[in-house]
Amino acid sequence: MKFKLLFLILIFSATGLLSGQSVTWPADNIIALTADWEGERFPDGRPKISDNLLERLKGVSMEEAWATLRKNGYMNQFENFSGVSENSWEILHPDQPMTGRAVTAQYTPARPDLENYVQAQGKKEKNPSKISNYSPISVLVEGDIYVADGYGKMEEGTLIGDNLGNAIWNASKRGFVFNGSIRDVEGNLEIEGMNGWFRGSDPSAIKNMMLSAINGPIRIGRATILPGDAVLAKKTGVVFIPSHLVAQLVISGEVTALQDEFTHMRINDGTYEYKDERFVGGWSEIIDKDFVNWAINKSDLPMPKSELKEYLDAHPRVNKGN
Repeated sequence: MKFKLLFLILIFSATGLLSGQSVTWPADNIIALTADWEGERFPDGRPKISDNLLERLKGVSMEEAWATLRKNGYMNQFENFSGVSENSWEILHPDQPMTGRAVTAQYTPARPDLENYVQAQGKKEKNPSKISNYSPISVLVEGDIYVADGYGKMEEGTLIGDNLGNAIWNASKRGFVFNGSIRDVEGNLEIEGMNGWFRGSDPSAIKNMMLSAINGPIRIGRATILPGDAVLAKKTGVVFIPSHLVAQLVISGEVTALQDEFTHMRINDGTYEYKDERFVGGWSEIIDKDFVNWAINKSDLPMPKSELKEYLDAHPRVNKGN
């Protein structure tokens, strides 16, 4: 029995389960969590996806993003709460897509002993103030999106009002994605430029819930989010993209959109016969040469021309077996 107890203590110590659990995840832990990212990072360890990629990401369709993620083995990155009977997405500005880098926050129902631990640990981590729903906002930088799991709580689950909404905007120039509610929708609507996806609104103040972790893994409905994920939020839902897949997803989505535009153009001008949702005879070398010439000479490309040429050379579109 003593041997088994000693063995368990050694195992738990080795895995860190007996050491202090952080409130704000340390940079080294975030780096390990996002080890597939090979680029620049923020001081807090999160991947620093470029502003250029985040801007281009707005033009990628939700379907294309979803398909690329599934092709890479990521099956659980999309959410729109369409399967729930109440409290599906509400959006401050539905026609304005939003992209950014995730700062994550986990909320739980309040529990006194856990709250005591969180506040004590927060002091050890030198947090500038008491751990509260403001704490994740204090770590935001421009380009971030505040992503929080408020476990769908509506009454007394309001993670922000218009004051904190202004604080989010001033820090991030983006907005928020909440599995929870907010206060003062009217006030938040007046914050020019900010957007937000949330589960509903309520006039009550936040109560009987607590913040338990910042920049750790969280769940939003059927999606798993890591700190530093790219967020693509549109009126059809939100997709959370692992940082190391963003560049691939963006260029793939942009080229697919170009192919769709080219196909629609050639259907309408009758250059090639089109039947049963395909060009008769398939996507031939003649059609592909026409597409490449049209795409390379397009004046309003979403990507640099050199990047498009490199992608087209590396991704043949003609099936040589046909």
